[in-house]
Amino acid sequence: MKKLVLIVNVLMLFQSVITNAQMAGTEAYLKGNYVEVGISGVGGFEGADTTLGHIPAGMHFRSGNPYFGFVANPQHNSWATYN
Repeated sequence: MKKLVLIVNVLMLFQSVITNAQMAGTEAYLKGNYVEVGISGVGGFEGADTTLGHIPAGMHFRSGNPYFGFVANPQHNSWATYN
């Protein structure tokens, strides 16, 4: 898991001009220009539980389960399509 956080930090450093972070309940959300990550408050693992707090406005939640994990826009097309 620490490798994922390091990779995300490197991606945000080189891919994003602005990075924002916000707490929602016990969960944390990181938002860059092309990368978004949810962090669980229990243990700090990837995947913020969306039932414990609201998802901040502007985030791109697209999961079939209640966890907001890693979302990326590698096409750099203003989030028209994303992974």
